[in-house]
Amino acid sequence: MANELQLGVAGAQTQRIFAYPNLVSNGPDRDFYRFTAEAGKTYLIQTFNVELTSGGYGTGRWLYSTSGTLLANDQNGRNGSGNVNAQITFTFTNPGTYFVQVGRADLSRWSGPYSIRACEESCASASSSVYLPLIRR
Repeated sequence: MANELQLGVAGAQTQRIFAYPNLVSNGPDRDFYRFTAEAGKTYLIQTFNVELTSGGYGTGRWLYSTSGTLLANDQNGRNGSGNVNAQITFTFTNPGTYFVQVGRADLSRWSGPYSIRACEESCASASSSVYLPLIRR
């Protein structure tokens, strides 16, 4: 049931974490995504454009293998910078499908819209660069 997350900046999606409890588990709302990673490559998984609480909290993020093993997290949404709230940087040793959970940061009552993207490290860093044309006279 996890949403497919296309790799790269163009594959970003915008969703919302709601303030009311999840109707299935009676816990806080959370979203799940899946993507395919190649072995030996480093990926960035980021939430961005998040309106933070007055305490600086927003989204939390958890990365899982297909067996449900937690591989990495930014549960407090503190690893980003600029307009990136939460970020996981991870190098995969095995190829395959991996899962990302997005929810409110631990110990916060945040809710609201967020955008998410996953891409190879070079892809995400290139998206923040601006290239100007070279004009020769």
